[in-house]
Amino acid sequence: MRRPTTATVVFMDLVRFTSLTDVHGDIIAADAAEALARIVGESLAEGAQLLKLLGDGALVIAEEPVSGLRTAATVVERLHDDSTGLDVRGGLHHGPVVWRNDDVFGSSVNLSARLAALAEPGTLVLTRSVATHGAALDLDAAPLGERAIRGLRSPVELFQINPCRHGDDWVTDPVCGMRLSGTESLAPDGHIGFCSARCEDLFRAQPELYRLPSDRSSSNE
Repeated sequence: MRRPTTATVVFMDLVRFTSLTDVHGDIIAADAAEALARIVGESLAEGAQLLKLLGDGALVIAEEPVSGLRTAATVVERLHDDSTGLDVRGGLHHGPVVWRNDDVFGSSVNLSARLAALAEPGTLVLTRSVATHGAALDLDAAPLGERAIRGLRSPVELFQINPCRHGDDWVTDPVCGMRLSGTESLAPDGHIGFCSARCEDLFRAQPELYRLPSDRSSSNE
């Protein structure tokens, strides 16, 4: 792939990876990171490349917004289909980039990383430069308005896309953050369930320690 001076920067990372590691251990966490790397590699659209892996995340560079958005949406879908119980989120922006020693730098990279941190589980947060291309992929971009971005002097107009076309018959483990179908979870309770007896015991013992799925800040753990 040639090195353009403008590109679509896609940051994707696993949701609540720290909690997953803390509860289930390093081996499970490493397996989760490997699953993300495999799925991103399988999901690359034409004109997109996996630039590097970041432990629990991945940085993809695409020549055009449609290519980057198609890649990110496919990663979300395939991770759900993979039955790993993992959720991913992403941030996308199309703008100028600078290449140095097979790596990419610049304000577009920084902004995309910030957007990924704002995204809810299973969703993508993107700027207008990418959002206007959602219709080409039959993806609805919901406006989020202008938001202040840490480190930037001016607010940025943002949009959100939920690319997963699956049903809503799933629950979230509030302890480790894993996503489960209603029939797979132990002791389902509304929109929460447990992937294991260990998670259920931890929650029942000290429920005040864990944020429920309705608390958006849980996606940052």
